[in-house]
Amino acid sequence: MRLTLVALIPHLAGSSFVVPPPRAPALRTARPLLSASTQPSVLIEPDEPSVGAALCTILRSEYERAIAEKGSFVFCISGGSMLKMLAQLADDRSTGIDWSRCTMGFVSHRCVPLDADGATYAKALPAFLQSWAERGLNVLTPTGSTDADAEAGAYEAAWSALPRSVLPYDDAGFPVFDLLLIGVGMDGHVGSIYPNIPDVDSECVFVPITGRDGMGKISTKISLSLAAMRASKTSVVACAGTSAKAPLGKAEAMVRALEAEETPFTFPAAALRSTATWLLDTPSAALLTTAKPGAAAPADAISTTAPAVEEMTPLDNLVFVGYIGGFVVFFYAVAAIIGAVSPQ
Repeated sequence: MRLTLVALIPHLAGSSFVVPPPRAPALRTARPLLSASTQPSVLIEPDEPSVGAALCTILRSEYERAIAEKGSFVFCISGGSMLKMLAQLADDRSTGIDWSRCTMGFVSHRCVPLDADGATYAKALPAFLQSWAERGLNVLTPTGSTDADAEAGAYEAAWSALPRSVLPYDDAGFPVFDLLLIGVGMDGHVGSIYPNIPDVDSECVFVPITGRDGMGKISTKISLSLAAMRASKTSVVACAGTSAKAPLGKAEAMVRALEAEETPFTFPAAALRSTATWLLDTPSAALLTTAKPGAAAPADAISTTAPAVEEMTPLDNLVFVGYIGGFVVFFYAVAAIIGAVSPQ
């Protein structure tokens, strides 16, 4: 098992973490980033287990592509329901994945000890991560401190330390992950990038997030920035599952993410509308108008149904009766003429 802990090195540059170099400008949102006319890539599965199976299929496919291209596979995962989906690969040794050629990290993570109840790492370990690590997976984790600024800087430095042949960077200075598996919240947060926070347009790779949780307690996290998420070679936003209080799951959120006019500040998930593949279950896609099962076919599509018959108005009925009456009169007139000229 290879587990890489990102160590804080106080003596470097007189700081507790490596300061990342300046980045090119990332997302600017004075105007709506995307309009309702932008067509996202949407895959729809019947239910949550089917979404999980499709997610695992995508992971295997992207692994094969990356290995063929550069001999290694680097990916990051989110927490929450994503962990349940990935558990399908926990003991599946028929996938052909050589985990020793893979490096995995986290899209976002709480700044807590790694064995704490709220740590995504601690939740993933028994679900599937222990099995993958035992087969050689290199897991890149935060250190487990509560200092969000230090954790973000150290985690970014750790990723930057990987060989460029393993994790290339683009011209703007962002790592190009092979695959990001991203969850989405009802309020549109992705990773830990929430609406209307300054970090929405951060130019760093990882950003420190400090806020209050549902109990009013201070919560610290680190998260990939939206700009870093958009730089990934492949990214998948998965959304599935319902409850008694939400029978359509996150259907309303998906309308805002995929069809409404939004900015990254009002609904951060909209920033990934054109760069990610959206993997939804049927309830989550129920309110979409441009991408859902049973959507209307294009106007030039061949129809296999008979055209609808329009209901006739009273005037139409009068004209129709007039035509019939005229035809009858004409018929009798012709018959009378024929009878008059015929020999007796």
